[in-house]
Amino acid sequence: MTVSTGSSLFTGDAGSGESEIRRHILENDLLEALIALPEQLFYNTGIATYVWVLTNRKAAQRRGKVQLIDATSFWTPMRKSLGDKRREIPLDRAQGILRILAEFKDGEFSKIFPTTHFGFRKITVERPLRLNFQATPERVARLEEERAFQALAQSKKKGAAGAKEQEQGRALQEAVRAMVRALPDTLHRDRAEFERVVQGRAAKTGLKLAGAHHARDSLCAVGARRDRRDLPR
Repeated sequence: MTVSTGSSLFTGDAGSGESEIRRHILENDLLEALIALPEQLFYNTGIATYVWVLTNRKAAQRRGKVQLIDATSFWTPMRKSLGDKRREIPLDRAQGILRILAEFKDGEFSKIFPTTHFGFRKITVERPLRLNFQATPERVARLEEERAFQALAQSKKKGAAGAKEQEQGRALQEAVRAMVRALPDTLHRDRAEFERVVQGRAAKTGLKLAGAHHARDSLCAVGARRDRRDLPR
């Protein structure tokens, strides 16, 4: 029998050291019962604690099963607190907990489950990212939020040179906006194909995107969305 905090019940991801310890206990049918105790029973902490009843000599009716006992209400207040200890379990309440343990029945304070109900496995499924590209109004509206698009109207230069570069950038932004609004709303599942459509439309409007990689990247970013075929089911 051992007393521990609640962290021993869930700390550690599947496959970790803590999880493997719990797995060993359950797979070898060593856990007879878990008893949830009242809070504020100990001097230095008021957190919840649990009693692990462990044995390698389970009775026949207990094999392959774990009894959970809720004893959190089996307490009385102390007349004088001692640090964080404000509650105690009197003898009659302690005997009541032992009686529930010995009876091994489902009831108000007791539940019995197969050990297999406490096990789980973690499986990581890696799937290739699939995006689709489409110049719909709601996606195009995201263009203004793209940092690369905003950077077109920004300049690190100072004075007249910087102001001129910013003015040219704002003009390019406006040209990009007009070009994007004129794009067909055809759905594309290939970025290269979508880029060709963008480049073709830009060429027709006299807009040069070959050197404006910020604008091109922004267009692909706002047009992209995770393909629904790749969403988890």
